[in-house]
Amino acid sequence: MSMNRVERKFVFENGFKSKNVIQSLQKNFSIKKIFNPRGINTIYFDTNKLDYLYDNLSGIKNRVKSRIRFYNENDQIIYEEKIKKNEIGLKRKDFIISECKKTLNYENALKNFKKSSIYINSKYFLKETLFVKYNREYFTDIFGNFITHDTKIEFFDVKFFKKPVLYKKSIIEYKINEKNFERNLFYKFNIRYSRHSKYVVGMALLNKTSYV
Repeated sequence: MSMNRVERKFVFENGFKSKNVIQSLQKNFSIKKIFNPRGINTIYFDTNKLDYLYDNLSGIKNRVKSRIRFYNENDQIIYEEKIKKNEIGLKRKDFIISECKKTLNYENALKNFKKSSIYINSKYFLKETLFVKYNREYFTDIFGNFITHDTKIEFFDVKFFKKPVLYKKSIIEYKINEKNFERNLFYKFNIRYSRHSKYVVGMALLNKTSYV
């Protein structure tokens, strides 16, 4: 499964500020809440030389991001490969059913993924580099574009898996369908958007790279 879209990210100092922004967007635009909020767990992967990370830091227009994601309430693991070509992002998804009868966590999700054909057949010999946990709310606009609100973001070092590094900022992301973007079917929020990557920020906070 794949989807093309343009992503606009808005970074706030804390969850209280971003919550107020979400409430303002709901009041002033045709935006409604969908789904129940849920906890998201993400394990990022990279090459031995961290090519994906440094491509992002260098601003390479055509770059890749590789990760698995699982949610707190089910036993499904999702492998995602995000391919960025200029402003358009392509996300490919593959679903992996966990063999573990227990609730998914970092260890058993990683173990299940490494047994899958996706990992075994990977030509890049990917390795786990970062674990991230956060809470997410979901919204949609009248054009069918999605908006997400991420708070309580925590980063974990995959080698020294102890106390997480808390990220005090929160993220609102506007995920605009590519066709809608071309037809100008999206809102022009009066908020400045910026480049932002949880992967880059997390690796920097864990002293795996420098980030300005």
